Amino acid sequence: MLLEHAELCYRANMSVNWMLTHKQPYLDTLTNAIEVPHKAYLDAYLQPFIA
Repeated sequence: MLLEHAELCYRANMSVNWMLTHKQPYLDTLTNAIEVPHKAYLDAYLQPFIA
């Protein structure tokens, strides 16, 4: 899944600084995003880490 996300970021000419993220908050956010996809939880979580 991360590989697919990385490819989509590459195609959008952006990157995520994964070194600044933390595993458990990311996994919690990912779980929320899967359960309620239209709420954009993952977008909100990753926004501060986008370069």
